[in-house]
Amino acid sequence: MKKSKEQIVGVLLIILHIVGIVGFSIEETRQLFQWLTPLNLILSLGFLLWLHSKRNTRFILLSVAVGVLGYLAEVVGTNTGLIFGSYTYGGTLGLKVWSTPLLIGVNWLMMIYYTGAIAKKVVENRIFQVLIGASLMVLMDLLIEPVAIQYDYWSWTSVEVPIQNYVGWFVLALVLHTLYNRIEEIRKNTVAMYLAIAQFIFFLGLNIIRTI
Repeated sequence: MKKSKEQIVGVLLIILHIVGIVGFSIEETRQLFQWLTPLNLILSLGFLLWLHSKRNTRFILLSVAVGVLGYLAEVVGTNTGLIFGSYTYGGTLGLKVWSTPLLIGVNWLMMIYYTGAIAKKVVENRIFQVLIGASLMVLMDLLIEPVAIQYDYWSWTSVEVPIQNYVGWFVLALVLHTLYNRIEEIRKNTVAMYLAIAQFIFFLGLNIIRTI
């Protein structure tokens, strides 16, 4: 029964992200879909946590820690330029505190979860799991950056995305994956794989469309 539920949710997430590609690509609906972006993030993480097999105190504390640390790192990055380079957030990700959208912590937790789940399925060694998870985060960011800039997620003061950004992502992802790697149950949540596929399709699709 649980597997069937995970498959239904997984397919739903993929469909929602494909609809998102269409919505972002049409000028008349773009603003609506930008406004819906925070809801999509909350729903995606909500489905992951809902279908996590063991929601105990340890899981809750580590999840909160990852989300908060991801958010605080972005606060430092946004206000100082020290971690990722000099950038500012637009309005697409919603309410901001200290010039940083609160939902960016949700995004970090969501991505750490699904890249960590993939890494745990690929290898058993914890060191390699952390390295693979962090590398997957950087690969996803390579897809995200052009889309984020175009659709007012955030913008850079430099013309090109600085290499510092990818180094910062990798280092922060290493830290967060090391923390979250203790949760073995994420490998059992097949929704994580569906969400990874959905996000990959979404950002790849928008990158392809923007080059046409």
